[in-house]
Amino acid sequence: MVRCLALLMVVLALFPGALKAEPPSLLAHRGDLRLERPGGAALAGIDLVGAELELDAGGIVQIAAAAPDPRDRQREIMLFDLRIAGPGGAWRPLCAADADGLRVAIPGIDPTMPLGFGCTGGPIAKCARMGYAPWRVAPDGRPMAEYHAACVLLMRGEYAGDGIPHTRNGTLVDLWDRAGIMAADGDEGLEFEAGWSASGAVCVAHARVPEVTDLAALAARYPWLAAPCTEAIAEAAGALLFNRSARR
Repeated sequence: MVRCLALLMVVLALFPGALKAEPPSLLAHRGDLRLERPGGAALAGIDLVGAELELDAGGIVQIAAAAPDPRDRQREIMLFDLRIAGPGGAWRPLCAADADGLRVAIPGIDPTMPLGFGCTGGPIAKCARMGYAPWRVAPDGRPMAEYHAACVLLMRGEYAGDGIPHTRNGTLVDLWDRAGIMAADGDEGLEFEAGWSASGAVCVAHARVPEVTDLAALAARYPWLAAPCTEAIAEAAGALLFNRSARR
């Protein structure tokens, strides 16, 4: 569970008097949000619609809606529509639209945000929705957090895991793993790019976006990426995920 240290209180119009005695405890747990009230039943998911979260840095975040993630086979992940007060007091979405046009977030996955909320347009939430929810255990017995970390770095094109991305929004990638979570889609227009661990690429066959960087520049900055790279080599080097992209 992730306890939110960035929230001072929860203003719940649905539950008057909740703050008169001991304050409730608001937690992010396994892709959902949970309010534990002393002496009362815990509330989670859609029960929290209408709640307003007051941030210690100032400002209010409203939970406008919540719904189960239709992509989550285990029915754990909830998608929250969060709103913040804009000019004139009007509520506006906290998240930008994702590829499906949704402006929603998952709690408990991004440690840099209050309650760990991660918008689904970003790689952290996107990878969780793809099946790499970091609190689970992978079919091969590994902590899924390792697969999730590898997926996030893959999506960012962060070859060295050093915070430097080498991709552009909208660039098509096809990813898969050996654990049976994701399979390659078979697009013949894509070629093997790299194998990925929780630390970054274990090897790179070609750079994803030549206008951002090329293989020679990558090898100069990260000498270990100068070695030959195939799917078999990447797997032998400990890659958890593999991807293909267009070779230009």
